[in-house]
Amino acid sequence: MRRTSRILSAGQVRFVSRNRKSLTERFPELQGVAASIKAETAILDGEIVALDQAGMPCFNALRSRKITGCKVVFYAFDLLHLDGQDLTHIPLLIRKRLLKKVISKRSTSRLRYTDHIVGEGEKLFAELERTTHRRSGSVLEAEARISARGPRIR
Repeated sequence: MRRTSRILSAGQVRFVSRNRKSLTERFPELQGVAASIKAETAILDGEIVALDQAGMPCFNALRSRKITGCKVVFYAFDLLHLDGQDLTHIPLLIRKRLLKKVISKRSTSRLRYTDHIVGEGEKLFAELERTTHRRSGSVLEAEARISARGPRIR
């Protein structure tokens, strides 16, 4: 996963990392998502993720860009600017409603809306961390240690 902002302007799309480095050239397969945004200009916050055929993340595919069989998608979870208006002062749930409206229902499978889940966020995050580090049917051959940086296998 690679945290990024997606910038749409005049039908062109750019992807920029948190460090303000361009990721556009690195992910040419995401250029078609511009047609899925109903706006002249927009800045979306999200993650670029490579998924295998089972829908599981292919972390090495993003790093090496040499692994085949993985599809690169952009998960949008926030709308920061829309048609020249700064939305960062608006509450998150309202921005998410707007985001859902600007993503075309006929959107390509390369652009995905990330819904908001209300509830026990820390518990959900801990469960997601636990499940994303193991594939179904896998066997742990080592002791799992959890540190402040997340699960580690030794």
